[in-house]
Amino acid sequence: YSGTSGDVFPVDEIEKSVEVSTSMELYFALESGLRPLPEQGSAAERIYEKARAVLARTTDEGMSDYEKVHAIYDFLTTEVVYDDAVAEYSESRVSSQDRYNDVYNYNCFFPEGVFDDGTAVCNGLAQSFVILCAIEGIESLKIQGAAKGGRHAWNKVKIDGLWYVVDTTWGSVDVGSYTLGDHDYLLISEKAEEYGINN
Repeated sequence: YSGTSGDVFPVDEIEKSVEVSTSMELYFALESGLRPLPEQGSAAERIYEKARAVLARTTDEGMSDYEKVHAIYDFLTTEVVYDDAVAEYSESRVSSQDRYNDVYNYNCFFPEGVFDDGTAVCNGLAQSFVILCAIEGIESLKIQGAAKGGRHAWNKVKIDGLWYVVDTTWGSVDVGSYTLGDHDYLLISEKAEEYGINN
């Protein structure tokens, strides 16, 4: 992660703040529009610094919100690998309790997967999208539900007063040994029926 996490971002102007120590507390604080105050040496501090460093090298303050979201989408679809093995294992767990006990302690379900390991599944990608957008002052949400016949997580993001669907999981296409970003799932509204979302 080149770029410096010390850059000033819109999140730094938010007055209401909350102390956070885990990546989930960081995610919930940012999704709620609060300025996180990460505990020193915590997972929240590490993830927050890495997220800021990503933005420092991929966005700049002269960009529009659309361009910033595009840059965030490109980072998540091209620099993070989808964890197929854990996703398949998760699907194989019959009861939700088995799934919760065995599978949800893997990093790939959380921002740690994206920022520490470079490997994630839809939930980790969707949470990381919210974190990155919120640092840039862009409102977004993680959406969970069924899509294409399975459990899935994706995002909605608000740009110029309108909500759009963004899916960084389906936007990531493996080509041989590298990953390409497919923009079919960036800021869509007309395809929202696939998600069961009525815009």
